[in-house]
Amino acid sequence: MTAFCAQPLPAAARRGILFLQQGKYFEAHEELEAAWRATDPPGRELYQGILQAAVVYLHLERGNRDGAIKVYPRALKHLQPWRPRCQGVDIERLLTHLGQTLDSVASAHPETFAPPQGLISGVRQSYFCDRCGHEMFAQNCKILCAHCGYRLDCSDLTLYW
Repeated sequence: MTAFCAQPLPAAARRGILFLQQGKYFEAHEELEAAWRATDPPGRELYQGILQAAVVYLHLERGNRDGAIKVYPRALKHLQPWRPRCQGVDIERLLTHLGQTLDSVASAHPETFAPPQGLISGVRQSYFCDRCGHEMFAQNCKILCAHCGYRLDCSDLTLYW
């Protein structure tokens, strides 16, 4: 596990975690599933746990508290061995946020909740292409997709924030 945790976070997992932090739980699930499928054990368990955490949040967002409570123990099971950090991901913070969110939903039934923040430290803002899904890169005031050539002007970004 230690050797795996020292490796860099794969792009699909990083995109998934960034979507998770943005509250885009379905998109997070899709990216994390790609990372999970592309990884052999034991690292596969890490991505499966983060993916299941995204499913918990997705259930909560959709008002399915019972579904969230059902998936939560599976997320815990897969994430516990990777505490406190793995591949730069703050697993401890994710588990704390997940538990606190479920506790608050169980008692107060809030309409919305804040997504987890700070799961990856030192990561610059990332943008993903609306056309092909690849990561885009900032160059001056332009955001460019090296894969398909799609371009955004920095003023277009206000649409997403």
